[in-house]
Amino acid sequence: RESLLGLLREFESIGRGRVQTRVIPTEANTDAAREAERAYGIKARNVPSDEGGIGATMPVFLGVAVAGGAGPDAAVVPFLSRGLNAEYELARAIRSAGVSARKRIGVLETQAGLFGSFDFQSMSPGRDWPILSELRKQYTVERVALGVDVPAEVDVLLVAQPSTLNNEQLQKVVSYVKAGRAAVILEDPFPLVNPQLATNEPRQRANPMMGGPAPEPKADLAPLYEALGARVNGGAVVWDTFNPHPQLAETQPEFIWVARRPGGDVTPPFAEDNPITSGLQECVLLFTGPVERVERSGEAAAGMPEFIPLLRTAPGGGQVPYASIMSRNMFGMGQLNPQRRPVRVTQSQVLAAQVRGGADKVNAVLIGDLDMISETFFTIREQGFAGLEFDNVTFILNAVDALAGDSSLLDLRKKRRQFRTLEVLEKRRQAELQATREAELAAQAEAESRLEEAQARLNAKVKEVEERKDLDDTTRRILVESTRAAEQRRLTVQQASIEDQQRQRIEDARLETKRQIDTIQMTIRTAAVALPPVPALAVGIIVFARRRAMDAAGRSGGRSEASR
Repeated sequence: RESLLGLLREFESIGRGRVQTRVIPTEANTDAAREAERAYGIKARNVPSDEGGIGATMPVFLGVAVAGGAGPDAAVVPFLSRGLNAEYELARAIRSAGVSARKRIGVLETQAGLFGSFDFQSMSPGRDWPILSELRKQYTVERVALGVDVPAEVDVLLVAQPSTLNNEQLQKVVSYVKAGRAAVILEDPFPLVNPQLATNEPRQRANPMMGGPAPEPKADLAPLYEALGARVNGGAVVWDTFNPHPQLAETQPEFIWVARRPGGDVTPPFAEDNPITSGLQECVLLFTGPVERVERSGEAAAGMPEFIPLLRTAPGGGQVPYASIMSRNMFGMGQLNPQRRPVRVTQSQVLAAQVRGGADKVNAVLIGDLDMISETFFTIREQGFAGLEFDNVTFILNAVDALAGDSSLLDLRKKRRQFRTLEVLEKRRQAELQATREAELAAQAEAESRLEEAQARLNAKVKEVEERKDLDDTTRRILVESTRAAEQRRLTVQQASIEDQQRQRIEDARLETKRQIDTIQMTIRTAAVALPPVPALAVGIIVFARRRAMDAAGRSGGRSEASR
């Protein structure tokens, strides 16, 4: 509250009469509260309170409405949660209220469902994704229907999961891109918000149990990628061991943390010379796909758009083939496969890129992840959880602003606290985690090799019986089944032993990693306690020695004077 009031006084001072502030103390169930809700949609939010015992809450009003200027409507910030940048929110609201005609953001109505659809089970309208509410604070957001030309007044088109379209609908997007108009395109090989929308996942029937005609096939994305000069590899998911958050050590290695690494980066995670990403600190992408440049040859290569990596991993990560991500049952349903193994990739992997220029004057941002703009990250941003300040929302808003030609809020939006970590400890921790991951992969590979050998022995025994010529068919069949059953029992016992040894090796590697990290932490704690007094003690010893020397010199001089 004090920070907000201080900012309001500062804005009023800078405005020199053009900005007037009015602070209305508001409590629940008062005329002021009812007027705030009726006129501006500002409501109280229940926040934790020390009054009233454990779990108590109290209603708090902390909203801002900016009216006047050239804008027809008031710009409203319903509630300034502690995770929001109050200076940015106020500046954006004042700017939006003073603009008579806002730029337009078109959102294509794909199956990703950014516009909430009606829920027939609860008989209630669905909620829009928070990204739309955020964009509405600055732009006019409108739906763009499928299969029609994008309206000329749209300044930037937002396309989520274009793979869910059919070929005819996709062609409208391709024509839009080839016309040199701005677009933000998100294509996720495995969106956690809805895995059925995965790039390589076939379109599902409306009711799988009722049969009926086969659903229409998904669009071929090749024409879109050819127009962009870049593509999202829908057949793989990026994998990396880097994780700067010890409290989230159990997250999947397909959770990609784009952040600066201790000890420096061979490849910068953010494009520092690009206004979209310069100054960002950390983004998180979940089961994201690698963004790759489309190679052309001959004359076509001359008209290629410029490919600018915006987010990227460090070298040494990997890719998990999409086919190995899920383990499926007989109905096609499945869950994450715990035995998925990555394929090593030596070079850095691009997760988002800007493509611009070329023969068609392309102007687009291509992102390999849909989850990065899901509701989870907007909630984390709003609540301001300690140590979990991600720039996902900042990145996507910066991309829209840059494509729309509006750079006035880019620098202000990026402003937030910067945290320093113990770089030596973090570097050692990452090295230990990498060693643990390598040990896990080695144990898994050895277990699979031993299981394959055991299966080969079973098959050889069965084949040996099947090829015996001294047996009649009935005897051979009985002996084959008997041999198969005996070898299968032996294989089952071996498999249990191999898997137990694999689990033990992985657990030993994890315990060793924890022991090493605990040792490093204890060393740093000991040094933090023992070393600070050393300079003071050294100064004290020096001062004491000098005083002793001065006293001794004084006594010696006194004796000499007395002898004379």
